[in-house]
Formats: sequence, C-alpha cells, structure tokens
Amino acid sequence: MVQRHRRSVPALVIALVISGCASSPTCEKHAIFRCPHGETIEATFQNETVAVILPDGTKTILPQVISASGARYSDGTTTLWNKGNTVFIMKGEEITFQDCVEEKER
Repeated sequence: MVQRHRRSVPALVIALVISGCASSPTCEKHAIFRCPHGETIEATFQNETVAVILPDGTKTILPQVISASGARYSDGTTTLWNKGNTVFIMKGEEITFQDCVEEKER
C-alpha cells in the first residue's frame, strides 16, 4: 500500500504559478513587511528559499520547510512564517516580530 502525504501549497507558490514564475528559475518576489512597532522586514522569496533582512540589519537565507498552513522558512534557529500578506519571525521558540503586514507597492 502506498501512502500519499498531503502538503498544503503556500499562497506564494500559487501566486508564482499564476504569474508565470514557476517556470522561471530566477523568478523572485521582493516584499517589505511593516511590523506594529514600525520595524520592517525585507524578504525576497525565490524558488524554495527566502532571503531576509531583519530590523537589526541581520541578513539570512532560509530554506522552505514543511508547513501545515502558510509558508514556513527555517534554518533551525530563525524561522519566518508567511501567511497571506503577513509574516512573523521566531528565534528559537520565541516570537520576535509578529503581525508584520506587507506594504503595498506605490
């Protein structure tokens, strides 16, 4: 008997497919998220990774990992969760930034 595991498809992947990016290995989406206290998180989503610039200037690249809901990227220490137009950041088990909303392009 073959078991099939169901994975949710992150909203970003759906958006990339609709926009035609799924067939392009260099397609990327850049977004800036504004947090409730004014901090910003810059994120560049590309294929199965996200390059992140945190409010303190720390830069990191996080690989996508399995998620039950939304899209999750983690290196085991830093985790970025993306659901819809929001993200939150965890360091270990502590949420360091939450309710950060994507700024609309002007």
